[in-house]
Amino acid sequence: IEFMSQWLALIKPEQAALLDDRSTLSAIRELGPDHLDAGEIETLVGSWKLFKAMLQIQRVCLEGDLSGIASDKGLGLVLSEQLGLPDIDAISRELIDRQKAVRVIFERCIARVPKKKSSRD
Repeated sequence: IEFMSQWLALIKPEQAALLDDRSTLSAIRELGPDHLDAGEIETLVGSWKLFKAMLQIQRVCLEGDLSGIASDKGLGLVLSEQLGLPDIDAISRELIDRQKAVRVIFERCIARVPKKKSSRD
């Protein structure tokens, strides 16, 4: 998602320089419409929000060693409650689905950038 934000800034440098808020979400929302459809923007924004929410919950809930994270039912309950998903398996499936969706968007956008010919071509 960060790469998508950076990619948009690289292909639209004049507009990127004018952003008041240079956050990942602002770049995607403001620079994205010329290159991403509304569903792709929604996928990227929703995925970024899910990732940040999980990161913040983990920061609050965990201290020190993370080796017991998979068996920590307390963390699973907090994640489920805060993310609005029924259990840790549903969270895992949601993350996998979002990762795949973001990857499809990324690959589609990168494929549109023409490759420069090397001196050997």
